[in-house]
Amino acid sequence: MKNMQSKLSVTKTLTLALLGFALVAGTMNVAPKALASGGNNGGGGGVQAPAFSGNWSGTVSASFGTGAFTMRVSQSGTGLSGSVHFGAPIFDATLKFTAVSSGSQFSGFVSNGEGRLPITGTLSADGTLISGTVIQLGQTYTYLVARN
Repeated sequence: MKNMQSKLSVTKTLTLALLGFALVAGTMNVAPKALASGGNNGGGGGVQAPAFSGNWSGTVSASFGTGAFTMRVSQSGTGLSGSVHFGAPIFDATLKFTAVSSGSQFSGFVSNGEGRLPITGTLSADGTLISGTVIQLGQTYTYLVARN
């Protein structure tokens, strides 16, 4: 084993990381990235879940205009909660946000206590953007937000 390790250290290897998969010297590891504790030597950890938590800002667009759109998201397991703010001309209001995530996507609702609107979102592969839709009375609003 030691001889094999020394040959590997002398041999140049090409490592490519793409969407959480690693390609090393022609061998593909299709397991999700693991979180390592204690430095680069691994040990402990688990599968890294997409992180929706944080403050996000961007725009929301509808057929009648584009407005500011912000999200404050907290995450516990697959449960998401927080608030969403729609800027004018959409309706200039802050609504409660609740959703359930599955991988890099979520679906749920924004509500003001009197009604609720369906919301969906997809987290980009690098975790810096969320794009999605909100539907109100048959009108689909699209949004794009970046992590602050």
